[in-house]
Amino acid sequence: MDAIKGKGLYSKGDSEVREMASLTKIMTAYVSLQLVKEFRLDLNKTMFTVSENASITPGTTANLRAA
Repeated sequence: MDAIKGKGLYSKGDSEVREMASLTKIMTAYVSLQLVKEFRLDLNKTMFTVSENASITPGTTANLRAA
């Protein structure tokens, strides 16, 4: 990135459409950790329930299972 011009110096596949899986995982982790903090939960013993739809959504490697 050229800091003065605000333009990229080099990119590869920058116009390729990608799934938002990474952002979704980051937000899920963030929200989960905020809940653990707010409710003073033991992170090693706490399980979060996800919907069946979330558990079968393609593009995830989070090993989600429906409750």
